[in-house]
Amino acid sequence: MPIAINGSGTVTGVSVGGLPDGIVDTDMLAASAVTDAKTNLTGAIKAWVNFNGTNSNLNGSGNVTSVTDNGVGDFSVNFTNNIESADYCVTGWADNWETTNADSYGLVAGHSNTCLATDGCRIVTRRMRFDSATPVAKDFPHTCIGVIH
Repeated sequence: MPIAINGSGTVTGVSVGGLPDGIVDTDMLAASAVTDAKTNLTGAIKAWVNFNGTNSNLNGSGNVTSVTDNGVGDFSVNFTNNIESADYCVTGWADNWETTNADSYGLVAGHSNTCLATDGCRIVTRRMRFDSATPVAKDFPHTCIGVIH
């Protein structure tokens, strides 16, 4: 029998371990599916944030409660729900500080060798120019990171 959901949300055609009809409802199925996807899916984005580095305001986020400004170009990203372990990947992006200068780029990197924790991560942002030798700590108006686990 195929699985079907009618207009009132009733699911038919589902066999759950031999339990009698009515024991498992759609709310339980949906809650379990969401919980399982959040906690057991590997290789998925577990947290993300787009924030303004000049004032730490969040432009958008998922599983991030706040960003703490630790100084120029130094931020702590605080997770709403802990990640299962600190063995995750952070990818980042920062906008071009000088907007029209093709020689200026934003870099997002880890703060140290111990910057990953289950409750958050610490990142640094640097302005890179290929016509000057030293990267400079900078707060970018748009800084984005994604956490993959």
